Amino acid sequence: MTDRELFLLHPVAWHHAQVILNAELEMLRNGKGRKKRIEFLQSEVQHQLDQAEVLVADTMTTLITELGIDETMKNLDVMRTRFEALGFGGTVRQIRNLNRRVQAPFSGMDQTIFWGGCLVLSEHEEFCADMETLFKERIERVLSNQSVVEAEQKYNAIMARHDLLSVRDRDARLLAIEVLGSVLTNAPDDFSFTNADRRLFTKIYSQVLDLAFVDIIAALITYGGMADVRQMFLKSIKESTEVYCHVLASAVQRRITAMNGSERTDDKPDYTPIQSQQQVNKPANILSLLSTSQVMEQLGVSRVTLYRLERAGHLVPIHIGRSKRYEQAEINRYLGRT
Repeated sequence: MTDRELFLLHPVAWHHAQVILNAELEMLRNGKGRKKRIEFLQSEVQHQLDQAEVLVADTMTTLITELGIDETMKNLDVMRTRFEALGFGGTVRQIRNLNRRVQAPFSGMDQTIFWGGCLVLSEHEEFCADMETLFKERIERVLSNQSVVEAEQKYNAIMARHDLLSVRDRDARLLAIEVLGSVLTNAPDDFSFTNADRRLFTKIYSQVLDLAFVDIIAALITYGGMADVRQMFLKSIKESTEVYCHVLASAVQRRITAMNGSERTDDKPDYTPIQSQQQVNKPANILSLLSTSQVMEQLGVSRVTLYRLERAGHLVPIHIGRSKRYEQAEINRYLGRT
């Protein structure tokens, strides 16, 4: 796999590999021999792999427990910018396919991500029509079920308590899982899919797959806060650890292989140091354009609201490759009209 693909698979592992490779480059500059540098690379990689599970778990747990909504949204903007600089859309489908190439497990399209994708697509009339066709009758059956009707009183009692909102939301969700799980288990025939239903669901599923992963996470946070996102990432720690090990080992092993097979006397590294990787050449005129996060800050709106403004034709962005930028004049025009 290329450096680009390794970075996209696991940015944290790729960064750790670059730190090791840059240390080896410094050893080369200081006159250290090939054998010592290879031993150094092998030792450092093994050290990282030995502690990978703890390292990944600690990193992800810190991110999802300590960061609030604002910090997380900023991190998503940084990730989106990096993807754009690499010409990568970052869709769920693309990320899934990258994982499949290295035979890594991927549960990215779980119920949470599917729900987030539906939130992103909720402004599309055709999507909403398809969802109504597929689920309206089934939802009506669920809502008219006696167990659901009786649970409404319990739900109202939960929401009337003086507990923290997060506690009430948790208990309400547990109640919903209990009641709906029972309904769906005891009435399987009411929720079976015909061939036409399956084709429609495949269409909906495909639309969600083609959404950018960061946009889905942003929608989940915008509509429901951090709870669902935290739970999703906690469940994926094991998978993330496996991908981390593959990316780290692959990135460093290429350098070791090149050193073992090289007959050059200068031993010039076959990788680009991290400083060069971070440079992105852009035409000068692009630098005057505004990023999505800058426009959100100017207008005081969320990413989802910004998308709605675009779809309604109130704002017209400029597409540069896979990147999306805005002219200040366009923002001023919208502000003047509002």
